[in-house]
Amino acid sequence: MRKNLIEIKMLFAVCTIVAGLMMFGCTKSENAPNAERGQTAAEAEETAELTQSKTADSGQSEKESLTLDDVINAPVTDEQYFTYEETEGGIIILKCTCEDDIIVLPDTIGGKEVVELDAAAFSYIRGSVKGIYISNGIEIIEDNTFANMEQLEIVVLGSGVKEIGKAFVVSSVRMVSILSPNIDKIVSYAFNNCKELEEVYINGDVEEIEMAAFTSCAALQAVYFEGDVNVIDEKAFFAVTPVIYGPAGSNIQQYADEKGFIFAAQ
Repeated sequence: MRKNLIEIKMLFAVCTIVAGLMMFGCTKSENAPNAERGQTAAEAEETAELTQSKTADSGQSEKESLTLDDVINAPVTDEQYFTYEETEGGIIILKCTCEDDIIVLPDTIGGKEVVELDAAAFSYIRGSVKGIYISNGIEIIEDNTFANMEQLEIVVLGSGVKEIGKAFVVSSVRMVSILSPNIDKIVSYAFNNCKELEEVYINGDVEEIEMAAFTSCAALQAVYFEGDVNVIDEKAFFAVTPVIYGPAGSNIQQYADEKGFIFAAQ
């Protein structure tokens, strides 16, 4: 009887040890579910952290914003995406169907200069175009030119632009660069209700900026003038508070000082 009791106790002790070993093994496995053969739990955890870090970095890279240099240095869009009309004065672009991230209008088509962009040329685009470069031969940007391009971020106007129409950019645009050395006019409400607009670069002289040319652009941080402005309406900047950059002693500095805008000479 005593011998049987001892054997039962020994059997119970063995079962307890086996059960404990099994529980330790399960816990170790649960802590390192992705462990490769030969990896410890600590090594497996380190591998998982590195993988998560690489995945996060990859996602961040994919979401990097378009830059001004990206648009300026992009290749010219192929002629096949444009419907156009030939005139004695040059080419008029009537329609664009390209839906690449960046559209760069050609300076010439078939050896003739592109001189005009129809106001509805981009109304056919329903894709994710983010950047536009308007060719150097186009002088007038019509009203609402980019009205349907709801994902547009950056607009570059070439060196030939003379006049900029009303509401020519949409609310998604955050940066505009005007390369023209001489602009005749920026009309009233040219930059109107551009909710994402942060910066505008005007790289030449401007003859006139009309009333409320810049209005209701809540995110507008800075407007850069490389040249001067001859005539500027007293309410040219209306319901906006950007820092105005320009030449020291210029008309634009005098305007900024009189209206209480921060001015920075450049």
